[in-house]
Amino acid sequence: MLGSPMLVALILVLSSSVSSAVPTAITTSPPTRVVARQIPPSPTNSGTCILHIDHYHCTGVESSAPSTPESSAAPSNENEDLSSGEVISDTGGEGCVQHGTHFHCPAGVQISCTPPQEDYDLGLHIGALFVLLVASLFGVLLPIVLGTRTNHHVSNLFFALKHFGTGIIISTAFIHLLIHAFVLFANECLGELGFEATAPAIAMAAVMVIFAIDFVAARMIAAHSESSLPPDVVNVKIESSSKSGDLTALGHSHEHDGTVAAYDESSKIAHWEVHILEAGIIFHSVMIGVTLGAQGGSGFVPTFCAIVFHQFFEGLGLGARIALLRWPNGGAYKKWLMCAAYTLVTPVGIAIGIGARSSFNLNGRSTLLAIGILDSISAGILLYTGIVHLLFIEWIHGELLNASRIRLTVAIVSLILGLFAMSFIGKWA
Repeated sequence: MLGSPMLVALILVLSSSVSSAVPTAITTSPPTRVVARQIPPSPTNSGTCILHIDHYHCTGVESSAPSTPESSAAPSNENEDLSSGEVISDTGGEGCVQHGTHFHCPAGVQISCTPPQEDYDLGLHIGALFVLLVASLFGVLLPIVLGTRTNHHVSNLFFALKHFGTGIIISTAFIHLLIHAFVLFANECLGELGFEATAPAIAMAAVMVIFAIDFVAARMIAAHSESSLPPDVVNVKIESSSKSGDLTALGHSHEHDGTVAAYDESSKIAHWEVHILEAGIIFHSVMIGVTLGAQGGSGFVPTFCAIVFHQFFEGLGLGARIALLRWPNGGAYKKWLMCAAYTLVTPVGIAIGIGARSSFNLNGRSTLLAIGILDSISAGILLYTGIVHLLFIEWIHGELLNASRIRLTVAIVSLILGLFAMSFIGKWA
């Protein structure tokens, strides 16, 4: 009988201890969600950053002035005295504080969209301006010089360069411009776009605008050509066009008895096509120069080297098209003006970037919008020109339709090499 109270007391003690260990798993309403520790992002204006628990140690950087008066608040790390540091970026009163050659960034600090503080070598940038001037000039003039030679081997080399340039133009549109516009419009400093497909939508609009202008120009040129001919010649011309799909009036290749005639390099439409091509190239070349001129830090040298090859190869593509044109008496100077425009546009952009580097914010909303829109427009122009004017016209309606197997093989290999070369450079520029 004495053991019973003791047994009852033991059972009560055990049950109370068990209930105190697991009541929340059974009796409480929905379980509390466990929140993982937030890892702060690395500062955008830093060199090499190593994460230490809830803050970064960054080396190879320089300090900058606080962005707001509230940014002087010290971070939440209580283990170190950070009161003497300088806040270099802040969000909601919390910021990254510099101590010597490293920074402490508390959890929750967002990416800074202020201009990155990087080492800027003015002499190197000025040298880059002249190097790109030479590379662009050499690239655009080489096909023109080769195109004026009558040597058989030189003519074959020019033929290969022409189709190599076609690959360059198409690859530039896809790899360098369209993807760059995607990246710019996805930048966190720009904010969330209401329409995610902004870049391809602008490119599509550029394609349709250029097509509309191209179509109207072609109709005007065709009407002007017909009005200057005798009525009997016009009737024969219209009848021939309706039967064989003749494109003579537009300056394109055409067929007579199964043979393909040469491209009319002296026609107005041929000159118009090359002007449109250069316009698309110049649009983005300006922004390439401005961005490179304002850029500093360790990433400048590899970007600069890639852009040198970019400008050289793109010059080959444009120069090959300019070399094909035939100018009326006294109009040959326009060819050199087109070469000069391509040669100077990127160096002028670099000069603008150098002059505006103190106020030019590569992470600014207006900068991101401007470059993204121009890149999208240029992508649309080059896509239309490269695929319609250079591929479709020359391969479907041009001399390659009935070319020999050797000549066709050379054209295909050159085209693929052009696509590959500019795509490869796209890894760095």
